[in-house]
Amino acid sequence: MFKSKKSDSQAFVHVVDVSKSVGDANTLILDGINLQVFKGEFAVILGPSGAGKSTLLNVISGLDRPNSGQVRIDQIEVTALNEDTLSSFRCLNVGFVFQTYNLISTLTALENIQFPMKLAGCEDESLIESRSTDLLTAVGLIEKAGRLPYQLSCGEQQRVAIARSLSNNPSLILADEPTGNLDWTTALEIISLLKKYSIEQGKTMIVITHDERMAEFADVIIKLKSGRVAEIVRPA
Repeated sequence: MFKSKKSDSQAFVHVVDVSKSVGDANTLILDGINLQVFKGEFAVILGPSGAGKSTLLNVISGLDRPNSGQVRIDQIEVTALNEDTLSSFRCLNVGFVFQTYNLISTLTALENIQFPMKLAGCEDESLIESRSTDLLTAVGLIEKAGRLPYQLSCGEQQRVAIARSLSNNPSLILADEPTGNLDWTTALEIISLLKKYSIEQGKTMIVITHDERMAEFADVIIKLKSGRVAEIVRPA
């Protein structure tokens, strides 16, 4: 296993001895996970179905609590926060891109991007309008600002979802199989867009996937197997 020369104290996302079990039988999903992702890195977590990838992403985000261990984001121990504080922290600091897009069906493309800003309490309508317009322009969909999700292709919906994940200017973006429902050509466009934002805006991104072709975009590759870290590689 390759180990970075950077110290653990420099890690932007630091997962320490995290274990997670579910159900009455205490089925172990994550088993002593340790990993570090540094600021501005594009991390790809690879593994087959059932390896624990989605559970790990949920634990990192605070959407799920581990049975043991710690998760720190930018030196904040998110596993120690109460639900209200954690919800506020997540809203302002973490963006999500889902495999199934999770766009609000009754809101237009532009309104879907604006929604997290309003949820975070922003009352500056001019800021909301300008930022959402800029983000929709950046993903190449400004001409479809007024369309509802069902009027967009799968790739277009995912582009809106990426723009939405950036609306509150979070420092961390988490993507759960963001290309799983897309053909390879469209998937390549989506992953390239995520990589572009990571480089240009210094965003730390963690993408989980079962598609090993995504590894070529990664600054760090984390391979999971049966709920454990099998390998961590930082390509030269």
